[in-house]
Amino acid sequence: MRTFFGRSTTTSHRRALRRRETFNAQFNGGSSAAAFDSAARLGCDILEQRIVLTASESDFVFSQGTITGYHGLGGAVEIPSIIQGIPVVAIAKGAFQNNQTITRVVIPGTVAQIGAEAFGGDNHLASVTIRRGVRYIDDHAFSGTALESVALPESVKAIGTGAFADIPTLKSARLGDGLVTIGALAFNRDSNLTRVTFGRSVATIGDGAFQAAGLLTVSIPKSTKTIGWSAFADNPNLKSAIIGNGVESIGSYTFQNDRALTSVVIGRSLTAIGEESFSYTGLKAVVIPDNVKTIQTRAFFSCQEMERATIGNGVEEIGVLAFADSGKLQRVTLGQKVGNIGDGAFQNADLGGVVIPDSVTRLGWSSFAGNSHLASATLGKSVASIGNFVFQDDTELKKIRFRGDAPAEVADKAFLNVHPAATLLRTPKATGFGADEDLWNGLLVWTDRRQYRPEVQKATFDQASSTVTIEGKNFLKSAVHNEVKFSNGAHGTVEEATPTRLKVHVVTFAHTDPVKVQVQHVGGLGPVAAVSVTGRTLPTTDVTIPSFPYSYSYSKSNGGVVLYFSYNGQLINSFTKVSGGPNIEYSGDGDPNQSGTQGLVRIGSGTNIGTYVFNCNGSSSTQLTIKVTA
Repeated sequence: MRTFFGRSTTTSHRRALRRRETFNAQFNGGSSAAAFDSAARLGCDILEQRIVLTASESDFVFSQGTITGYHGLGGAVEIPSIIQGIPVVAIAKGAFQNNQTITRVVIPGTVAQIGAEAFGGDNHLASVTIRRGVRYIDDHAFSGTALESVALPESVKAIGTGAFADIPTLKSARLGDGLVTIGALAFNRDSNLTRVTFGRSVATIGDGAFQAAGLLTVSIPKSTKTIGWSAFADNPNLKSAIIGNGVESIGSYTFQNDRALTSVVIGRSLTAIGEESFSYTGLKAVVIPDNVKTIQTRAFFSCQEMERATIGNGVEEIGVLAFADSGKLQRVTLGQKVGNIGDGAFQNADLGGVVIPDSVTRLGWSSFAGNSHLASATLGKSVASIGNFVFQDDTELKKIRFRGDAPAEVADKAFLNVHPAATLLRTPKATGFGADEDLWNGLLVWTDRRQYRPEVQKATFDQASSTVTIEGKNFLKSAVHNEVKFSNGAHGTVEEATPTRLKVHVVTFAHTDPVKVQVQHVGGLGPVAAVSVTGRTLPTTDVTIPSFPYSYSYSKSNGGVVLYFSYNGQLINSFTKVSGGPNIEYSGDGDPNQSGTQGLVRIGSGTNIGTYVFNCNGSSSTQLTIKVTA
């Protein structure tokens, strides 16, 4: 190489603007300030202070077109395109690895391949310029550096495993239009990488390629066919993702644990949503297009913010626990080709109702269990198998409508702990369920759209047993399916039922009179029948409530009244009669069924008005007036 040490200091009149000069010596490791001073003394053409020094050929270990090592002083290094008259076509594995002095590097376009770990661990390397011509960047080539941005020319075809991984300083990456393959872990753990721009040719995004990065949005181009496992998982700030129309498959855990992810658009070529692809994300709603055929295990597991899911007409399989533990999922629309709903698929969601299409043949174990607000379910004509615990603990489930015949296989505990008065509604021609009012797997059988029309003719109260006997017609023979209400707010339990008589035990009394009794089906399948109670009326108790937060309730028992008092949630220690009224027959320190927070008092029957005092923890007393009419 030519030397400038003998040049005159006369200003050159050459036409080209020079920003780089080639020296046989380096000054201060190639830093721009030293370069300016030294170059001025040497008579170089300096038109601006910023200058990049090219390293000497002797700084490189070079063999047959490949740089295999470096022992220069570092700083800003421009790798020459020709050494010893031979083009530099490759940088070997580990050639610059763990260098602590290089801060910037320019790689010429003559280099076709940057070898594995070529600059790996260069923790002061903050800038790299890759000229057009470079085709391959091998495994971990720049991992562990201090790069702040990456811009790949169109010539680059592939990025190897971990090529730019573990760079917490990296903020942006622009991937050229020629890039086809992004290797596994390529940008893994780049926690401050907020923006990536994909080129128009990316076909494959490898496993974990952008896992644990800091991306805000992702837009995958239509050229992409495959997205690997965990490719975008653990990005805590990722808010939206667009999966291009060319993507045919996404691997397991692709967007797992992206808690801020609220929106995803699924392209028109995707056929399968991989295992746990969107589990633990912040999605509020998802629309799965008709081209998707399979939703795999736990694909949307524990999406705690999801409220709606629309499953397209091409989906045939919903995997195990696919939407389980999505506690806000209130509405799901199932497509017309779903054949199998996997075990626990919608377990512990918050569905209010579900319609299972005629295409479904199997409901897996616990598939709709733990939906505490599920009030109704419609099962399609083809359901042949209902697994154990399918509707377990759906305590509000009162109506289960079957559009076809009874399934051939129904597990013993399929309807465990549904509403005690749950009713099975069948079509008039359905077989296998039995007759109306029979019990089928614990459900009362009833013909759909047939109204329950009870007729109440008479209601009589028996004071001694606190029982109301209701006479009439068309009562259901299942006691729990007859709902009885009293117009004054009293409550009772139907203990016996025949088509013409109901026996109701009154357990909570009100203090108004007269009363009417109403009878209807628990599920509201028909009109309400009502009649006034005749004979002896329910006990009337007049209570003057002294002040908030004093409250009371009571029940009738053996000619007296048992009262439950609470005052500020405190235990009532004593209850004494001041004057008049019935005698106190019993006074306890609390109702054991009320966790010791209420006082328990029994007062005999009578017609006089009495005044009583209760004390809370011996520190306060309040008077109240009670009249008990037997």
